[in-house]
Amino acid sequence: MTKHKRVEISKRAIHSNEMEGVPVTEEVREFADNYEAGIATAPELVEIAKSRYGIG
Repeated sequence: MTKHKRVEISKRAIHSNEMEGVPVTEEVREFADNYEAGIATAPELVEIAKSRYGIG
């Protein structure tokens, strides 16, 4: 996947959270930066969220 595509996905995800009233923390923004750079993956973000909120 291209960096441009990852940036667009990241922007949409952050915007969606903001529209739903979900806080976008500095930690989330840092992860988004890493995702956009190709360092982190979407499945890693899912695992972080599951762990944080005790899901599955």
